[in-house]
Amino acid sequence: MHHFFVAPSQIQGTHILIDGPDVIHIRNMLRMNHGEAANVTASTGAKVYRAAIADIGDDTVHVNP
Repeated sequence: MHHFFVAPSQIQGTHILIDGPDVIHIRNMLRMNHGEAANVTASTGAKVYRAAIADIGDDTVHVNP
């Protein structure tokens, strides 16, 4: 399973936003799709969220834990 790191401010309750170079990696290299699972951790490393991709846009990927 793929693992991504985000800033703590990008985790807001039941919504996580992934941006930056990870978006290109998720979309073009990994070719992940809606509903696929990924682990997401805040850069503080406090908690690992097992999340599902909700939306893949041009500049952002939205996932729901």
